[in-house]
Amino acid sequence: MNNNDNRWALSSGVLAVLLPSYIFYASTGMEQMLYILLIVLCTEAFYRPTKTELRPQFYLALLFSAAAWLRPETPFIMVIGAIQCWLIEKNILLAIKRFSPMACYFTLGYLSLLIIRWVLFNDVLPNTYYAKEPIISSGISYIYYALIEQYFFSALLFLASLGAFFGTAFHRQMLISGLLWLIPPVIEGGDWMLSLRFLMPSMTFFLLASSGISAIAVKKSGAVVIFCIGVFSVISHFENIYLGKIASDSIYTTNFEQAYRINFVKRIDAESVGLVDIGLMGYLTDVKIFDIAGLTDSVIARSAGSLLSKEFDLDYLFKRQPDIVFLRAFEILNNGNSVKFNMAEVERRIMVSERFHTEYELLLVTAPSYETKFFQAVLIFNHKDFPIDQIIMDSLSVEEVGNLPMLYFKQ
Repeated sequence: MNNNDNRWALSSGVLAVLLPSYIFYASTGMEQMLYILLIVLCTEAFYRPTKTELRPQFYLALLFSAAAWLRPETPFIMVIGAIQCWLIEKNILLAIKRFSPMACYFTLGYLSLLIIRWVLFNDVLPNTYYAKEPIISSGISYIYYALIEQYFFSALLFLASLGAFFGTAFHRQMLISGLLWLIPPVIEGGDWMLSLRFLMPSMTFFLLASSGISAIAVKKSGAVVIFCIGVFSVISHFENIYLGKIASDSIYTTNFEQAYRINFVKRIDAESVGLVDIGLMGYLTDVKIFDIAGLTDSVIARSAGSLLSKEFDLDYLFKRQPDIVFLRAFEILNNGNSVKFNMAEVERRIMVSERFHTEYELLLVTAPSYETKFFQAVLIFNHKDFPIDQIIMDSLSVEEVGNLPMLYFKQ
């Protein structure tokens, strides 16, 4: 290709800018975009010459280590790397020679993570493996949902297939890598978050494969490439509008509620809290957190039951005696005579415990005052040995609603 032809390879960059998952997670502050960068750099390492200087090799070890610390499915990159090395060399001995240094770097870096896991949880598997036990059928449903109902994903797969067909061996290798990365989400049991978070490595490989459509512009017509990008941009546009509406609703509500919780804990000088959704509390405060969901608690994680339904002995909670306990409610049913709360099972068990109400008292209930698809009230309890200054309570503008001390968020 000449320089003008090479410009068509930028088509994959245009697709990346349009990709809904990239746009959404670039604005969340989560680890996904950093993880994608590390996965790309790790993949690029398998295409390096087999003889390199020591310093670049050391940097590669750090890359593999950092990726492993971010996501538990990272070891799968070694499976993809082994296949890539074989596809590059087309000779098993040469493939082993290319792959072996990378495998050593990854193993050395991964050992540090395994040691930390053992020290913290007495196990080499991530604690979340036990807290969120994977269900294979849910993982298969996740892939089905991505292919059938998430049009931008299936459209990207189509463009990647076109790129692999008209492009070079590299583009075919990237398509294969993307298809292989459909396996980890199945093993992990899928995910509940928006915009296919677990499939973003697949999307990244598909983007790299899609750059092969530049060959269509060279061999046939650039109009075909422009048409493909145009169709993808329309599909992505509607998905981005949908995600924008969801994000503006959910992020506003959840961030407002989390900000209030953090501010409340700081104002009353609480030293420990019990809650399900740790979120920003773990970053912006120094309080000790009792994780009711079990994601960071090995005892609860290894209890019977699925995520948010763990059947741990509640004595474990009472022995820890957090100053404040936050329980979420997704619906408040008030018929005038009694109030019922629609809660996750693990929180419901605490709520109906007689001992809990003996040791804790309800301070107030926070809830949004506006219509939202992500309604979440939070019941705030304090331990009776940790009284709250009445002056602080009086400053919160709490109102009585159906015998509930309510504090409403307003847009």
